[in-house]
Amino acid sequence: MALDLAVGNAGWYLGERALRLGGGFVLTLWMARVLGPVDFGTYAYALAVVTLSTFCVSLAIESLVLRDLSQDPSDRRGVAGTYLIVRSLGSVGMLVVVAAYFLWIEPQDRQLLALALVMGLSGTAMALDVV
Repeated sequence: MALDLAVGNAGWYLGERALRLGGGFVLTLWMARVLGPVDFGTYAYALAVVTLSTFCVSLAIESLVLRDLSQDPSDRRGVAGTYLIVRSLGSVGMLVVVAAYFLWIEPQDRQLLALALVMGLSGTAMALDVV
């Protein structure tokens, strides 16, 4: 019975991952076809910089939250509030760093800057993961 439950859960998980990866692949192919090489390259460049910056912001924060919650579950509101504040400030800092990077590397390309900042706003929304 427990094995059936585990196999069923694993099936749903693998199905969700396959659907997400397959859908992302198809969407990327469609975007590359619609945007063309130059605009898709601009999109990919902005996405790469924002993704690396977002990774640096979220580095090890989740593991610290899990550690703190496992040590003292009664303080979950304090831990969640601290996580929200740290993640929000990190996301805003990430937006500033991304803006400074593109202003320094590509000062004449305002479209690239705007694209990266819009993409970076998703990182600020990720701070609400704790809620």
